[in-house]
Amino acid sequence: MKDFTDIIYSSTEASAIGDISSQKIWRSSLCSVLPQITEKELTKRQKQCLEMKVIENMSQAEIAEALGISQPTVCRHIELAKKIVNNRLSYCAEAVGRANKSWLNSLN
Repeated sequence: MKDFTDIIYSSTEASAIGDISSQKIWRSSLCSVLPQITEKELTKRQKQCLEMKVIENMSQAEIAEALGISQPTVCRHIELAKKIVNNRLSYCAEAVGRANKSWLNSLN
């Protein structure tokens, strides 16, 4: 399964998606549902750990110290959060890809 959290936050990964317009549509679509997924599908602690890791670029040890929990616990929170986010975003990515392909085909 693709790691959508890495793709969303890394422009080099997005280049594998296709032309620049498709990349922008795809990334914009996934980014628009990402806050809903993190709010509704993750626990508060999973969300904190994931955001500290991918947005603030903190190490697991730094996150553990900041939150007052162990590093292995941080690791488990991040792994589970990414699994949940990736699962939900995979459905969104499939839908966006199909819709974009259909729209592009209608132009031809």
